[in-house]
Amino acid sequence: MRTKLFVVSALAVAFFMSAPPVEAAWIRTGDVTRIGKSEVVKGDVYTSAGNVSLDGQMQGDVFAVGGTVRVGGSVAQSIFAAGGTVDVSGTVGDDVRVAGGTVVIDGTIEHDLLMMGGNVLIQPGALIKGDVFVAGGMLTMDGKVQGNMRVAAGTLSLNGTVQGFVVADIDQKLQLGKDARLEKDLVYRSRFAVVREDGAVVRGRVEQQAPKVTMPKATEKNVKTAMVGAIVFALLGKLLLALVMALVIVSVFKRWTKLVVDHARHDFWWDAFRGLVTMIVTPIVIVLLLASILGLPVGFAVLAVYSVAMMAAYAWMGVIVGAWLWKWITKKEAELNWKPAVVGTIVVTLVGAIPVIGWLFAGILCLATMGAMVASVQPWWEKGR
Repeated sequence: MRTKLFVVSALAVAFFMSAPPVEAAWIRTGDVTRIGKSEVVKGDVYTSAGNVSLDGQMQGDVFAVGGTVRVGGSVAQSIFAAGGTVDVSGTVGDDVRVAGGTVVIDGTIEHDLLMMGGNVLIQPGALIKGDVFVAGGMLTMDGKVQGNMRVAAGTLSLNGTVQGFVVADIDQKLQLGKDARLEKDLVYRSRFAVVREDGAVVRGRVEQQAPKVTMPKATEKNVKTAMVGAIVFALLGKLLLALVMALVIVSVFKRWTKLVVDHARHDFWWDAFRGLVTMIVTPIVIVLLLASILGLPVGFAVLAVYSVAMMAAYAWMGVIVGAWLWKWITKKEAELNWKPAVVGTIVVTLVGAIPVIGWLFAGILCLATMGAMVASVQPWWEKGR
């Protein structure tokens, strides 16, 4: 029974993180995480730290978050990174998607580059073989782009080579340096004319368009986009709330958390049945108490306790799944701290958002968690009696 639950949880993580099932993932957190130049990682890389340094050979995707993220090695597939400073100076076999306060690109990217940042630098040694999409405050492009380039920025300084079209929406200044080589059209939207230094070459046409100031009309596409945005916002809000609750639970109620996790692990389906009975009987008892004058205070008290228990169960769901996943991946008992709480809460929130299957998974898990809570309280209740 326990093995089946571990497998289901692991498959959920694999589905959302797109991790190949045949290779083990490299997962690291802490103040500093590092892959040395001589190291080879066959699976995907997942890391979060104050300082991330990846100089080895990575044969899967790279997912990195940190204060400073530097990728100087080779990545066979794609990079997804975010941080205060993000620096990609190695070779990347697929796409690069990065966001940061400062973003520096100085390597070779085989496909597309998508960047968001306050200060974005594409260095002279950079080669992007696909398209480039940039949204930022200041963009300096001194490298080479073999595809098209689309930019939305405060300022844009072009002093490199772009073999495709350049389409830019510039708020303040667009400058072509003396080494700029644009093989096709430059179309830009700005209040100011482009500043073109001697030596800059544009082989296509140069067209300036007036900035748009009108609000877009509501269309079916806009409505759908807004609905999707609202759903994503709600999901992120739910995730944030669950993370806060889970972290409070594991920090304040450590002993109780261990009892709940252990009970759910060993008697999952019996706990699910116990939780189902609890969730059916308790509302009936509350209604009966609230229907009588004498039972009114007790009814409100039971309602308050039941509401708190439901919120606690929602938080403990993530802790339980995180502990299971941690043991399944590391083959060790999970220390019930913030790490399994965060991982499990993210998994439960994402899987629970899947229609039907996810709802069923979350519902059964909620019942089992409630049953484990009741079972863990029962010895204390009997001792108190």
